[in-house]
Amino acid sequence: MDELDKLMKEQFIPFRERVTKVIQSKHPYIMSMFEQMTLDGHNKVGMRITEGGQMTGEYTIHLTGTKITHAEPGKLDAEFHHPILGLMKPYIVIERQDLERFIADEDSLKAEFYSALPKHLPDFTVKFMQ
Repeated sequence: MDELDKLMKEQFIPFRERVTKVIQSKHPYIMSMFEQMTLDGHNKVGMRITEGGQMTGEYTIHLTGTKITHAEPGKLDAEFHHPILGLMKPYIVIERQDLERFIADEDSLKAEFYSALPKHLPDFTVKFMQ
């Protein structure tokens, strides 16, 4: 497993699950709305990680409801079932250093998610596959 795969599997996924649990406990209505939006509950979101603007890794993140079941390295795929918009194929592009900074900000995100998240949003680019 290379360093980027370790970052995703050993740092990002556990980080995301910990933050999600805190949001669920503090704001259950938000998570309930998200659960309702995911229809059948099985979705995929892509993530492309870059360094200096050059692609260094691609992942397909598999979700059941709000929980990440696994991240598939080496493949960029997305399939998000929205109740109104239908099938969407979103993927995120982020620089590795920005992802690492996002993970490092875990305490702030858990304490005050809605005020901590906006400072990281400019680091994420959301795109859609055709």
